[in-house]
Amino acid sequence: MAYEFGIELNKTKKLIGTINLFNVSWKNKNAEIGLWLAKEYWGKGLSDEALGLMINFGFNKLKLRRIQARILDANIPAQKLFRRMNFKLEGRLKQKTFINNKWYDDLIYGLLAFNI
Repeated sequence: MAYEFGIELNKTKKLIGTINLFNVSWKNKNAEIGLWLAKEYWGKGLSDEALGLMINFGFNKLKLRRIQARILDANIPAQKLFRRMNFKLEGRLKQKTFINNKWYDDLIYGLLAFNI
């Protein structure tokens, strides 16, 4: 089960990104979250807004207890974003992802419903 939403600009309705909850487990009341935003819109607070809305949707509408994100260790801006939203670093998967002839560690960030 997954939920995916577009991120659009209010004024123009231009689609500039996506955000999703995927691998939703009703039994365990948890899901993973993913976010993509066009580079020209980075640093404008749009990711914070979209992530906040999706967290609210996951915890309040879907009644999840846990949401986690997997972030490449080289993606410092994403790590900062998720930490701003109270996600905690829970673990590191060594050399998990291979992109452009380079191995990256995956960092696991988690947020529990009672921590928001």
